[in-house]
Amino acid sequence: MKRVVTLFLIVSLVAINSCEKGNWTPKDTSPNAVYLEGKNIVSLRSSFWGGVGGGQPKTKSRFHFTLYEQAWEEIPNYPYDTNDPSATVQIFGTRYYGIEYKDFWQSVDQIVIHFPDEISGIGKELRVKITQGEYKGENPLVKDVKLVKFGDEDKNELFRIEIKITLTDGRLMHIHYIGSTKVDGYL
Repeated sequence: MKRVVTLFLIVSLVAINSCEKGNWTPKDTSPNAVYLEGKNIVSLRSSFWGGVGGGQPKTKSRFHFTLYEQAWEEIPNYPYDTNDPSATVQIFGTRYYGIEYKDFWQSVDQIVIHFPDEISGIGKELRVKITQGEYKGENPLVKDVKLVKFGDEDKNELFRIEIKITLTDGRLMHIHYIGSTKVDGYL
């Protein structure tokens, strides 16, 4: 019993310490979730990605990345729905011809978060327009967006997302995901 209590205390201290730092490292063991002021408001248990080639003369490709609270083995809504009501986080991006992208996150155009319950001062959904990885201040609820990490690490099968959103009322929202990502079949 003492070993169980000791192990629980050690794990708790590590979790608290990693949340307080606000820094993400590849060894981070925080649960995959959307956090508001350090509190897990919705867990992220499955993720899918997909995209399409061009379609417009300047567009090289478009992609979407979707995270769900439910642990899905296959994407629940096929073909892909850009207004998927069962999605928790949706990230959209566009890569253009003639632009050199050093990091995958530089092509992000929009982040959409659907909350299971209404969040005070936000509502049930937060849509944040991003211009090629940079937030330009277009949402009156959002002061700043930092795309710390968005992409695979060392070309392995783990996809990593670390996005920090500072709301205009001073609260910090944090999207944290490290895990496998399945292709949604819409390529």
